[in-house]
Amino acid sequence: STIGFSSNINFRNNDRGQNSITNVYNRNEDQLQQLLANTNSSGSGNNHDFNLDYSTKFKKPKEEFTANLSLAQGDENNVDSIFNQTTTYLTNKSTTTKQFNLNSGNTRNYNIQADYTDPIGKNGKLELGYRGTFNRAENDFAANVFNFVNNRYAFDPTISTDFVYDEKIHGIYTNYQQQFGKFGVQGGARAEKTIINTNLVNFNTSHVQDYFRVYPSLFLTDKLTEDQTLQLSYSRRINRPRDRQIIPFLDRSDFLNYRVGNPDLKPEDVHSFELSYAKYWKSTTLTSSLYYRRTNDIFQFVRTPYDITGVTITSFQNFAYGTNAGFEFIARTEITSKWNITSNINIYQGFIKGGVIVVNGKTAPPIDDTKSFAYNGNVTSNFQLPLNLSGQLRVDYQAPQAIAQGRSKANLGVDAALKYDFDKRKASLSLNGRDIFNTRKFGYVTDDALFHNNVDRRFQSRTFLLTLSYRLGSRDLGKGRDKVDKGSNNAQPDDNGGAGAGGPQ
Repeated sequence: STIGFSSNINFRNNDRGQNSITNVYNRNEDQLQQLLANTNSSGSGNNHDFNLDYSTKFKKPKEEFTANLSLAQGDENNVDSIFNQTTTYLTNKSTTTKQFNLNSGNTRNYNIQADYTDPIGKNGKLELGYRGTFNRAENDFAANVFNFVNNRYAFDPTISTDFVYDEKIHGIYTNYQQQFGKFGVQGGARAEKTIINTNLVNFNTSHVQDYFRVYPSLFLTDKLTEDQTLQLSYSRRINRPRDRQIIPFLDRSDFLNYRVGNPDLKPEDVHSFELSYAKYWKSTTLTSSLYYRRTNDIFQFVRTPYDITGVTITSFQNFAYGTNAGFEFIARTEITSKWNITSNINIYQGFIKGGVIVVNGKTAPPIDDTKSFAYNGNVTSNFQLPLNLSGQLRVDYQAPQAIAQGRSKANLGVDAALKYDFDKRKASLSLNGRDIFNTRKFGYVTDDALFHNNVDRRFQSRTFLLTLSYRLGSRDLGKGRDKVDKGSNNAQPDDNGGAGAGGPQ
């Protein structure tokens, strides 16, 4: 039996700036207004997490019990200074607004997990487990608007908020594997009880989501020959919305485009069917897959009119379902013993069922069905260099695809990394570059009877990170923690026209 303890402590400070220019035209393409928005932010934060791991092995080979208890907490404090200026060309007048925001947040997360593995015969294995997660987050946002008459800032309770998110999830799961000669079977299920409470304290508004679901999975594998494998699989997964997608607070920082969360936003329910074929050579592996995925209650961002003045409001809404059917091809090649390349291309047909939705208590204009043919791909190259150096280069591309009200734009990025290992590999120095050529933008185009929107956004610019690491020993405890994630996908779409279109996951 082994017991282990680990901890991570993180402190950070940041300064950020955001500038935008919005030009407003009429249908004759005469410019009516120009809006300038400048935001400067400074913040600090910290995170602490503690993990206690336990592992015991029995007399029977490969029979094992593992358990983990993890506690984490984080605090964040930010100050925003916002300057907006609107110029109206018909009257040749300008109006200015200034706002000063104080934003503080804290999170508390507790996880308990236990896993048991029992080998059955020579070629079988049974796994059982439980995981409980208890998360609580509070965000206190105080907005202060500048009064040009009094020449001072004044607290505005109508655009301030104190939001509390409380989530409790209990999950039990089992997985069984058995090999019958060249034919293998793996089946499992996760039963999950979820309770989510949200509370907008200063407006005395609360919402509750309470549901129970079972997520099964089944994999059938046939080893056709020594170098060929065929697999048929089905799995059910869940995608939960993030906190900012459900906070029921009307964000009016962009005074032409408001934003509001949807506390009744349901998680996505994903059913995935896949048939894959793998072929192995001495230095190359090729995997091809045909798949079909149906996502019930798919959530998408939607922009609708807020009032008759031309202001829009953006929120996340559930649609009946979305589907993807496509073909994926993955190739990994060992060029030499010190150089390998992995390539992936994914081609698919996407569809989102439209319908009538309610935004901020108002029925929005009907949204039509959308469909698109799209593809994405990436190439990753890993290589060893002289003098204990190693590196990686990655290029990825996402073609335009359908979203609820239009199409997302293409997205291209290049990442690279270089690492130096010191003697005995106890220490290493690495340099990582993300979006080296500053091309990874996200955007979308929407066009309907009321609005035409052409949006480009960048959530994180080109980034370089230099890291020095020193390893005191090995850490192999807690491996069972990731088992709960099998068959579960919590990657979230965003309002940048990316994976939210129901693209492959």
